[in-house]
Amino acid sequence: MKKHSLIFILLSLLFLSCKEEILKFSKINSNQNLGNGEWLDSSDTLNGISIRENKIAFFKKMVFNSEDIFKYHIIDSVYKVNETEENVVEYLLVEKNTDTLKFKIVKRDKKKIILKDSKETTKEYNFWR
Repeated sequence: MKKHSLIFILLSLLFLSCKEEILKFSKINSNQNLGNGEWLDSSDTLNGISIRENKIAFFKKMVFNSEDIFKYHIIDSVYKVNETEENVVEYLLVEKNTDTLKFKIVKRDKKKIILKDSKETTKEYNFWR
């Protein structure tokens, strides 16, 4: 009986040690284009974002100043198992003078951008012009 128990324990350890490890990392998204133009907040169309190349400005009451313009980057959160990589989530990083804002990109296409901030607040922006 002891021999069978020992074999069972050794086989259990072998299977546990073969468990696939998930490597998690971030990398620059190959598509850095968030969509040039003005995007209006779906809940208040006087507010929104203006995007030009790799710069973004959040505006209120249809106004923003030059100090409200920031660079942005789109980053992928990647999980890698063995040789297979899977892009799990996209993030928008907005570089402010003193810190960086991070938004989860829920959706982005030619007509709509949906962002979720660190407080889990979701903002939906619709393409205007």
